[in-house]
Amino acid sequence: MKLIAVRKSILKSILSLFATALLFAGCGNNSGKALTDSGIVSAPRLMSKNANFSTVEVAEVAEDDTELKMDYNSPDPYPQDKKLIKTGNVDIEVQSLSQTILAVEQIVGQFGGYISNTNETQSNVYLTVQIPSENFDSVINLVGDFGKIRRKNIYTSDVTDQYYDLETRLLTKRELLKKLQGYLKNASNMDEILKIETKISDVTSELEVMQGQMNRLSKQISFSTITINAKLPANHTEEGFVFPDAKEGFRDFGSNLVEFVFNFFMAVLYIVVFGTPIVLFLIFLYWLCFGKLGLVKKLFKKAK
Repeated sequence: MKLIAVRKSILKSILSLFATALLFAGCGNNSGKALTDSGIVSAPRLMSKNANFSTVEVAEVAEDDTELKMDYNSPDPYPQDKKLIKTGNVDIEVQSLSQTILAVEQIVGQFGGYISNTNETQSNVYLTVQIPSENFDSVINLVGDFGKIRRKNIYTSDVTDQYYDLETRLLTKRELLKKLQGYLKNASNMDEILKIETKISDVTSELEVMQGQMNRLSKQISFSTITINAKLPANHTEEGFVFPDAKEGFRDFGSNLVEFVFNFFMAVLYIVVFGTPIVLFLIFLYWLCFGKLGLVKKLFKKAK
């Protein structure tokens, strides 16, 4: 009896394994059919003679297929090098504007940069410097040696994610453009040709815009911007110290005094011209409602 029980147990195990295998086989066939019905299939199969899809539909599926092939499960999709945009502002007090300009030109040229903008007044000079990012720290430290530093600010912006995201999108668009050009060669009628050419035009426009964004971003990463504001000391010019002009000071004082008196007179005049009628109107209104005439008082008495 024990032997018969063991045989029955073994037979049940074999039948159970066989049923499980059949179940997995059925699920695999259904999954493949579901993927085929959803349109996520390879381009060669869609291009076969028996397919009912147009070439433009193949292009749209190809675009989705390109995105599906990207590996989003990678633990570190970006390289280790960071993409940083550095900018700096330096305010310095100098003894000579012309010598400062020459010194900045020399330093910038030595480190492979250039001056993109210059604005000079009698007592100030503003310089906008574009310098290779690897030389940013060296240049901004040397600028402080030109004079006395009044203010220095350094800003760093991390655009690593933005840069590599834009780079990935560019690669995807270029691959899509190649596929569309291949589909255009295999198009069989004018309707398909027109649709594919329209799609190619749209993708090309998007590619140009994205490439422009990438160029600007790459330039900001490669070249850092340093703004230098060099200022002479108070009462100084290129020739040296200049005593304050007493006559000019008295003229300014007199001009400010006259302007204050004139503004005060105009304010009083406005009050008289516009304030008096308003006050008279309010007095008349009070007399009409609550004064001797007392229309409001009479109405209250009648109401009582």
